[in-house]
Amino acid sequence: MASVNVNTDALVAYTNKLQKLSVTAFPNVVRKTLNATALDMKRKTLPRSAAETFVNRQPNFFKAFSRVNFAKGKDVNTMRSEVGFVEQGLKGGNNFAVKDLEKQEFGGGIEGRTLLPLDSARVGGSRKRNVRAKNRIATIKRIVNPANTSGRTRKERWVKSVIHAGVGGLVRGTFNEDIVFRVKSISTSGRFKADTEAVYQIKKGRVVRVKRTKFAEKAAMQAADTLPNRYIAEAEKRFMR
Repeated sequence: MASVNVNTDALVAYTNKLQKLSVTAFPNVVRKTLNATALDMKRKTLPRSAAETFVNRQPNFFKAFSRVNFAKGKDVNTMRSEVGFVEQGLKGGNNFAVKDLEKQEFGGGIEGRTLLPLDSARVGGSRKRNVRAKNRIATIKRIVNPANTSGRTRKERWVKSVIHAGVGGLVRGTFNEDIVFRVKSISTSGRFKADTEAVYQIKKGRVVRVKRTKFAEKAAMQAADTLPNRYIAEAEKRFMR
């Protein structure tokens, strides 16, 4: 947690002058300083730190889902502004969940990643892009599993599964059971043909290990560097009243 010491040699003159102006002048300036700094973190340093740390698939994510708890009251000893994240409005498996961001900050294992999108499931086939709308986990209603389909051979079970899934449907592999394919086209005139595209990898109980990034702490410290100058600017505004 970053803080501002208003009793340093550089700031003590402003503090003394504010305290002589009125009972509310000093705490008001401190509160405005903290709140302006928190807003700076939300709007500037946090998105910048995130862009330097993560693959930037959703440039507005950190602005959209971060919130500021503004400092209130008049007791400067307990006064603080906080920047954090909210889950409200998060949709789709390709978004960061707030609980995952905590692991990104401090390191650890992210559980529940049974389905992981392959590059082919993303826009332009690029790992740096979002998962295409039709391939998002939230839109998946079923995945046909050949293991649950009758047939004497793997090929026969695969053909039946593809037909059952239909064009646009999803089917699990037979020889590569850990891959989910999307059926792009089916031809039954003459010899059976199907065009499929691998979109997901399956691994039950998968835990993705992530290294500690401290992206939020870096953003907070960058914003905190502006605290002394902000305090002076807010004090000067008060003196001009």
